[in-house]
Amino acid sequence: MRRFFLKDKPDNLNEGDIVPIAGELYNHIFNSLRHESGDNILLLDGDGLKYEVEILEVKQEIAECRIIAIEETAGEPRVQIYIAQAIAKKGNFEYVLQKSTEIGAVGFYPLETARTVVKIKESRKAKKIKRWQKIIKEAARQSERGEIPEIFDPVDLAQLKGSFSEFDAILIARARNEASGLKEVVNKLETSCDYEDLRFLILVGPEGGFTDTEIDEILSVDNTYGFNLGPRILRTETVAPLVTGLILYERGEI
Repeated sequence: MRRFFLKDKPDNLNEGDIVPIAGELYNHIFNSLRHESGDNILLLDGDGLKYEVEILEVKQEIAECRIIAIEETAGEPRVQIYIAQAIAKKGNFEYVLQKSTEIGAVGFYPLETARTVVKIKESRKAKKIKRWQKIIKEAARQSERGEIPEIFDPVDLAQLKGSFSEFDAILIARARNEASGLKEVVNKLETSCDYEDLRFLILVGPEGGFTDTEIDEILSVDNTYGFNLGPRILRTETVAPLVTGLILYERGEI
């Protein structure tokens, strides 16, 4: 059964209620995919609920569907992983958003660092964020996520530090031999706190890495941990999806 994310969900929906579909979603379901009256589809609200609906009537610009069943989605991990990724070239940054969403990340901070080459102009910020949201939404749909990960406005390190208190553990990717291995860091966290419900923030630098000053600034904050991923040097777009997968694997959620 095909799954679609509702952009604007009416409040307090119950079985038997009628849900209208219009706009871009209408065009996708009925003009592109050729669904028609009598078909059943799944609508996801992006907040953890899915609605099995029957298409009752398809009009020229709007369709009406009746809710048959409401269930919680099963595609969300208990461990919450947010990614602060240094903004990279277009394709590389979008790869991070897509693959990390598919694996299970729940949010993204586009990060501007001292060595970040790509700078987002204020005049282009809204357009960029809209595109990034579209990529994340499609990746969430394809991977049958129950929620759509959020993406924040681009931030610099000082602005990001203002959000550090919202997380239980902040991990910064380091070069080989400059920090403990990821498994060692995760094992330490498992023995010191309720690992199941942890909120992680993973910081990934640009191709040139974080500067020494940036690293010192990050590690001066409580609950921050440096980690490395072994003897091989990875490209910046490889790190976030890999770390997301490894943490969820350690938790038994992959």
